[in-house]
Formats: sequence, structure tokens, C-alpha cells
Amino acid sequence: MDFTNPNLLGASPELNSVLEKLDAAKAEILGAMDSLASEASSTFGATQNELTGLIDKLQTVEIPTLPKLNLQAEITNFASLVPGSPSAIQALAKIKTEFGGDLTARGLGLDSLVKEASAAILDGSSIGSLVPNLEKVAESILAATENPGAILQANDMSLTEALSVVKQNETLSAKLKAIGERIAKYAAAATNTALTEDTGAFTVAEEDDAITISAEGKILKGFPVGTGKNVTPAGTGFMHKGFDNYDADI
Repeated sequence: MDFTNPNLLGASPELNSVLEKLDAAKAEILGAMDSLASEASSTFGATQNELTGLIDKLQTVEIPTLPKLNLQAEITNFASLVPGSPSAIQALAKIKTEFGGDLTARGLGLDSLVKEASAAILDGSSIGSLVPNLEKVAESILAATENPGAILQANDMSLTEALSVVKQNETLSAKLKAIGERIAKYAAAATNTALTEDTGAFTVAEEDDAITISAEGKILKGFPVGTGKNVTPAGTGFMHKGFDNYDADI
């Protein structure tokens, strides 16, 4: 998109001013190349300071290497000319030569389109909804490309987005805190020492409930199902140990 075209819808005067100053700075630097070193250095320094001041105004814009014609810009230029004047006749002929085929392919009539667009421009209205945004390289035999209808170039700096605020779920936070405290309490109370008395959900079986069995030449102690206990007393083995594979009569 050729944003330096002054008649282009949405063209930025600020950006065009920056581009013009860049061209002027380039000419000054090239002109000082053959000057004395002190004079060239002074010119370079002044130009650098001026360009540094323009950095904040520059925005990333793709500018093609070849100049392009824009139908909306050409019609805007035509509407600014005196009707019937040689310049107006020449501008209308240029539009017909460059974009006549593209408009016909889209089922649009050039005369009626120019008439409606010129009336809208003189009325201060936008022609973005009337005239397709066609672009092409001047005198090219290739068909014009159509860009989105509303082309705008920002004149102001972008707004800063407000940082998001994280709101904690107080109920969930309280539950997580309680769970964490319980886990820490259990971890602190964990021990390899066998229990000798009931503690919380752990109930210790009575020593007298243990049954001694013989299996593969070994003497084992175990507690049969139904004791209602889940922990064995110190030194008596494990709950139900050895009873899964033996008859109850043992």
C-alpha cells in the first residue's frame, strides 16, 4: 500500500511528513560527502539528531518498491479538479485506461461510479463504500488487486492495555491451606516405630487376637479378618498375614 499517496483514503499526513524529511536528510548527507571532514561531520550530526527525533513517529508500514495507482485516490484527485478542464479530462482518461477493465469485470460502470463518488467527496463523505479499493502498478497489463475497503493509518500512539487482576477464591484458598496443614501434620507424625496404642484412624489389635501358623517351615503370626482392627501391635507381624492362602481351620 502506497501510504505516501496524499489522496489515499486513510493516508497519514504525519507519516508522509516523516518520509519527506527522510528524503531531505538523505539529500543533505549525499551533498556533504565531498565537503571538508569537519563540515561533513557537522552535517551528519545535525541530520542524525533530526532523525532521532522522528523515530517515535515512524510505524511499521510496508511500502512497495514500485509505485502503485489506487482507484480511490485517483477518483479523489479527479473530484478536486475543475470539471471539463484539460487536467480533469486527462485524469478521467487515466482512470478509464488503468481501471476500466477491472471495473467492467466487476459489473461497475466507470461514468456512474465517478459521478457518485465525486458527489460524495464534495459532500464531505467517504467513498470507501462506493469505490472498490483497487490497486495496480501504473501501465501494467495485470489485473488490479482489491484490498479491504477501509484503509486507515493510525495517527495516535497505541493505548496501553491494563494489566489483568487476579482475584483469589477465598473459600478455595482456605480449603487448600487446611489440606496443606493436615499433610504437614501427618508428615511430621510419620514414623517407622510400630504403634502400641490407638492413634486417630489407626486402631491396634490385641496381642491375644494373633494366631500362629506354620508355612513352608516358617512360623508366622497373623490376625484373622473380623477383629475390627487395622494395625498390629509391635513385633506381631501384619494384619491378616498368611491367611489368604490357608484354610480357616489352621
